[in-house]
Amino acid sequence: MTRRPERRGLTLIEVAAAIAISGLALLGATLVLDQLHDGHVRLARRAQEAAREANGERLLRRLVRDAEVGSDSTQWFQGAAGSARFRGWCEVPAGWLERCAVSLGLDWRDDSTAVSAMLSTGEVLPLAIHAGRAEFRYLDRTARDTAWVVRWTPSVVLPVAIAIAGERDTVLLPVGGGHD
Repeated sequence: MTRRPERRGLTLIEVAAAIAISGLALLGATLVLDQLHDGHVRLARRAQEAAREANGERLLRRLVRDAEVGSDSTQWFQGAAGSARFRGWCEVPAGWLERCAVSLGLDWRDDSTAVSAMLSTGEVLPLAIHAGRAEFRYLDRTARDTAWVVRWTPSVVLPVAIAIAGERDTVLLPVGGGHD
């Protein structure tokens, strides 16, 4: 009876197969991790956009609610279809409110309208985006009949509300009375 010698170790083919299988497993793991990372980046970007939109709308409402007028003609409220200027209250980095000048503007684009605010503090803040073309309208209670007008001549009287009237929807912003 012939005895076969006892084999120790692996053949070259077995080692090559093991390395190939390990390489495929590592490649698969890398692809899965890349997809997870890309998904995380997309999710974080969407969350940031949603927060910016919600905070922009909230800031727009607060700025308009805190509108004031003064006896000086530079502090009067004035508005047109694409802009509004007034005095109000702006938050400063230290966390409190200070009087400031606010200019709201509409940037008409092909398929949307962007609302932004420029403050006397030097900040330019994107506030909201509305689908389609939109414009400012002002609620005038002093007219014979309460009416929405497209232009608010410089005045010590505040409009009751500002509307961002668009093709698809209208956002109503009550004016004044928000600061004691």
